[in-house]
Amino acid sequence: MEARKSIPSKCLILLLLLIFLKSVSGIPYKIPRLTPPIKTMSRDPNNILSSSLLTKDLKTYFYKQTLDHFNYGPQSYATIKQKYVINFKYWGGANSSSPIFAYLGAESPLADDLQSLGFLSANAPHFKALQVYIEHRYYGKSVPFGTMEEAMKNESTRGYFNSAQAIADYAELLIHIKEKFSAQNSPIIVIGASYGGMLASWFRLKYPHIALGALAASAPILYFDNITPQNGYYSIVTKDFKEENFYQNVSHLEDENRKLVEQLDEHKVMVENANGEIGRLSAEVEQEKTKYSNTKEKLSLAGWERRL
Repeated sequence: MEARKSIPSKCLILLLLLIFLKSVSGIPYKIPRLTPPIKTMSRDPNNILSSSLLTKDLKTYFYKQTLDHFNYGPQSYATIKQKYVINFKYWGGANSSSPIFAYLGAESPLADDLQSLGFLSANAPHFKALQVYIEHRYYGKSVPFGTMEEAMKNESTRGYFNSAQAIADYAELLIHIKEKFSAQNSPIIVIGASYGGMLASWFRLKYPHIALGALAASAPILYFDNITPQNGYYSIVTKDFKEENFYQNVSHLEDENRKLVEQLDEHKVMVENANGEIGRLSAEVEQEKTKYSNTKEKLSLAGWERRL
């Protein structure tokens, strides 16, 4: 009896697993997002820091950033209000040689990034570093032209939304920060992850006179068409799983999935057969009811005839 009771629960677990696997396999092919979402990634300017991060150690500033760093048309002289946040807690102070750890924002509001970053604050005490966090243009509070709708309404306004302009923003802003806080002797290390890591790498190549070094975590700097295969990401992940014997577990899961499909097909046939049997029995019941009704009616008429 115990074994029989466990069968429905096992079937339910297998059914849920099948639904999950089928739903995943049904998603259209898409190159994965470079930066995994910490929560819902959005460009909402009203997104603010959580209360746990609103401390005296974090100070928010806004810099009057150049809209176009590479052209000299009338529109190029427009500016963006770019947000950046500084943590002075462990800094060695002005006119010292303490480094500046500069986090280069990626494709999300800076408020989202600040809720997950721990690398800078974990290493800042040892190096007495100034921690700087810069928001990427067109995200969070750093949206040009007033609103995101205006910023994205045509090719001209969207044209300023690119990585070359973004790292130029970081260069101009970091020079400003060194001047503002008398940190001319402080070497800068730019830091980023995923797309932000790509920006950090390119920043070091493009502006070596500003950044002494770059730390790029999980940065797919060659992940472009005609350079890296589209399935390159999945190939590397699969290779890692094979090396850690996860591949065998996945293969076993696929085998279980096939068995589950077969079992469900068998159950489907059984249910269809049962439904057919129920339909047949229902038809027989209706026939018997009809016969009973007819017989009852005949008996009733026979009784009246005897009375007459």
